[in-house]
Amino acid sequence: MLELIWDAVRARRVSSLALGLLAALAVAALAAAPAYSAAAARDSAAALVRDATPAQRTLSVQGRVSSGGDDRPEVAAAALRRFRDSVGLELPAERTAIGLRRAGTLYLGGRTIAADLRYRDNFCEAVLVTGRCPAARGEVVVSAQLPLGITVGDRAGYTAEAGAKPLALTVVGTYRARDPADWYWFGTGGTAFYGTADTVLAGSGFADAALDALLPAGLFAEPGRIDAALNRLHGLQFAYSSGAAELDAHLADDGRAVRRGVQLATAELFVVALLAFAVTARYAAEARRLDIARMALHGTARSRILVLVAGEGALPLLAGIALGGFAWRYPPPAVAAVAAGGLGAMIVADWRTISTPVQRLLQPGAPHVSRLGRATFDVSALALAGAAVFQAVSRHGRPDPGLGLEAFVPLLLALAAAVLLSRLLLPLAARAGHAAAVASDDHRRLGAGIGVLLLARRGAVHRLVPLLAAGACLFAVAVQDWVAADEARADRAAIAVGAERVLTVDAGDQERLLAAVRGADPAGTFAMAVVQSAGPDGRPVLAVDSSRLAAVTGIGAAVAARLHPPAPGPLIVTGTALRLDATADAPGVSVVVGLVAGGTGEKVSAVFPVGASTVDVPQCRRGCRMTTVELTGARTTVTIRQLSADGAVTVPAGVFGDPARWRTALGDTVPSVSPAHRDGALVLTALPPGNAGSTDPKVYAVDTPVPLPALVTGHYVAVGDEHNPATASPFGGVAVPIAPDPSAVLPRAGADGTIVDLEYAARLAGTAIPGDLQQVWLAPHAPPSIVDDLRAAGLQIVAEDTTAAAHRRLDGYGPAAALRFDLLAGVLALLLVAGAFAVSGATQRPDRDAQLLALRVQGAPQRVVRAAGLVAATVPAVAAVLIGLLTAVIARLLAAPPVDPFADGWSVLPPPTGPALVPLAAAAAAAVLCLVAVALLTARARRRGEAA
Repeated sequence: MLELIWDAVRARRVSSLALGLLAALAVAALAAAPAYSAAAARDSAAALVRDATPAQRTLSVQGRVSSGGDDRPEVAAAALRRFRDSVGLELPAERTAIGLRRAGTLYLGGRTIAADLRYRDNFCEAVLVTGRCPAARGEVVVSAQLPLGITVGDRAGYTAEAGAKPLALTVVGTYRARDPADWYWFGTGGTAFYGTADTVLAGSGFADAALDALLPAGLFAEPGRIDAALNRLHGLQFAYSSGAAELDAHLADDGRAVRRGVQLATAELFVVALLAFAVTARYAAEARRLDIARMALHGTARSRILVLVAGEGALPLLAGIALGGFAWRYPPPAVAAVAAGGLGAMIVADWRTISTPVQRLLQPGAPHVSRLGRATFDVSALALAGAAVFQAVSRHGRPDPGLGLEAFVPLLLALAAAVLLSRLLLPLAARAGHAAAVASDDHRRLGAGIGVLLLARRGAVHRLVPLLAAGACLFAVAVQDWVAADEARADRAAIAVGAERVLTVDAGDQERLLAAVRGADPAGTFAMAVVQSAGPDGRPVLAVDSSRLAAVTGIGAAVAARLHPPAPGPLIVTGTALRLDATADAPGVSVVVGLVAGGTGEKVSAVFPVGASTVDVPQCRRGCRMTTVELTGARTTVTIRQLSADGAVTVPAGVFGDPARWRTALGDTVPSVSPAHRDGALVLTALPPGNAGSTDPKVYAVDTPVPLPALVTGHYVAVGDEHNPATASPFGGVAVPIAPDPSAVLPRAGADGTIVDLEYAARLAGTAIPGDLQQVWLAPHAPPSIVDDLRAAGLQIVAEDTTAAAHRRLDGYGPAAALRFDLLAGVLALLLVAGAFAVSGATQRPDRDAQLLALRVQGAPQRVVRAAGLVAATVPAVAAVLIGLLTAVIARLLAAPPVDPFADGWSVLPPPTGPALVPLAAAAAAAVLCLVAVALLTARARRRGEAA
């Protein structure tokens, strides 16, 4: 019996080989799906952890420590050790840092400054110090970026408790971070002075301690360990903060996106594979009808006939299943289901053929198709498609979180549409073909008409077209979903990065940053200075050089211009010998004029003792912008009339006496000087100290619009009124009034932020504080030499990012991995239906060749016969692709893609909706080429009878 089965397989080697490859392809894809899902989820989790922010990977444990009033350094060190030991962190850490903090008030030269006194271990190794590092109690260093006017050697008093005796501090240096982007500086923004541990604990002996730990990436593969450690800290009554829970939730959502996408694609592929096997089995059974008739005439029992004919199909099927699943030691249940489904379909199809009367089997052409079976399939397809469409519409475009019928809308809609259209259009096509065959003298029309008639006489259309349409639809939908998600990832990358290329730099302050960038790009066509801060509510505030915003980011020039409206011109002082005409009511008073050197952004303080003649300021040789006026020394009243440079008046009395050109500090800072304007002069009166936290003795030159124009997103801030004006906090510090200009979305700020002009914000709000992000945004056409030019201008390049790199990062996450498998499943679905198409063509070729040969014998020209054969072979493929394309468009209009582009719910921009015409056209062309190529390869008309 095996020999007979093998001989039958060899006799129909083409269809047997196609069936085996069909089974191997389906099983290989379904067997690989679980492994792909696990590997994709693992790789995505690793990418998410690698790209996580420091806050998401940092566990910070807070507590109180005390030295018991003992100011010795060893006692402070012991207090820190006890805190570390009491925490007893049971988690591995890549890096740890422990620090102390006391919030209080600094008293310096008549000013009060709200500031922290801090200690952090290994501080001196992480900074570059001008002066020296603190080594003894009372010695501190301060950031060179803070606009406090503090110099090395200044002495100050510091108190953290009301009524306590101030702690004497000496500033022994200023510092700049070696790497401002390093994790060491996590959570250390704000105004602070750093000293030794015993300095922070001096006085009351109490301070807030924090142990920061950077958790390793591998730890997030074991979220239970993190939860257990957090529960233990909670039980010990330690305060802690960590973004690990947020990252864990993101990892879980990402893993679910991978599993859901792969499961859905596998389920769709499984259904297509079963349909392909069912159609293939039916055609194979029809091809064996003469063999079955001969065996029945010889009296062979039906059971033996079934074994022989089913074995002919089962042998290549099982060989293909073994070939496709041999690499998988434990094939998933879907593989066994494919084997069972394929064998079941063959047994049912062969049994139906065996049960057919012999006289009907001996008739030429395909046997009669059961109307009941056809009607059952048609009604089932239409009912399931209707239910799926109803579910999709009832969800109002939201994706289904499960695997209900809505998830299969494209597949079911394609099957139903193909069934319905084939039932409706085939009779019309047959009539049109008959008319063309009878009435046409054109050989091409005659051949097409005969081809349509040949096609209409077969039962192939009713089975093949739905299957081919389903495969084409799944392929088109997969291409469309991938392209739409890729566009969404590209949009997110552009918004997240801000510009084509972004350099994170350390410039010291924004004046130097502006000067360096403008010097490297004088025309303002490819580089823009940016400072990003976090407002009190955590939302980003971007200060940008708005004159370059349109050129670098593509924002409209009119929109960018709204950030920089006309304002009072800056007070420019040009010359090296400066003289201030001022008088005081008491001796011992000096006036400090703040200046910013043009071209370099260097800050200069010109100190004018009242009554002195001139002060030499060489930095203003090419011009300086006057920013502030400040009183130092005795508390009295000073009258300022004019400022001269090299003998020429640069700031006349009319300017000093104009109330519109001068203002005091903004925000919560309390002025410690009162300005007045009398007789064309500026009169400054020092105020007695009060109980305010932060005071400011400066008077600022007004050279900006107030309120500050700002582009804001709809979710950021409401437009205020005269009683509650809208505010923003550029540079993470002073809250300044703004005039909001709502926008839908902003680069880098997304849907929750604001953008202001950097130059205006710097003049209005002051200098950036440590923790602000200083960047240079570059346009795509920026020259490669820009990095060297910026370094030559004094900027330290800390990090670099690009939209392309951000796009690649997003490509490595779960949704993209799921859509890649969906795209692969779409290709495999197309190949499966192409394989079934090839088997059907191979099994029908003898009958088709006989019909074409009969046409030649009856006198039909060779061109007509060839045209008829070509039409009969290719029309099902072309019609199915058109139906699949149409249903792909309708499916995505009815239902959202089952996998969101982003697992974290990012929705700054709405996802692309509607059909993507170019990808759909490309998918349709690929499907047509594939199916038509199969049709042409399996529909070669024999040339016999050409001489007749």
